[in-house]
Amino acid sequence: MSKFQNKYRIESARLPKYDYSNPNWYYVTINTKNHIYWFGDIKNGKMILNDLGKIVEQEWLKTAIIKKKC
Repeated sequence: MSKFQNKYRIESARLPKYDYSNPNWYYVTINTKNHIYWFGDIKNGKMILNDLGKIVEQEWLKTAIIKKKC
């Protein structure tokens, strides 16, 4: 039995019948506890990454390389 018993389950935001395996741009939104800006700040509508944010960006970009190797 699930620890949370579907208490925190939300409906999917995915488009029905859309093929997400197609190469395209996708956005990931991360909401952190207490809304702490762990990865940087937004200034003039642009994300300014801090050191941790830069590490996350580098690792995220590696996923395309890893995927090509599979």
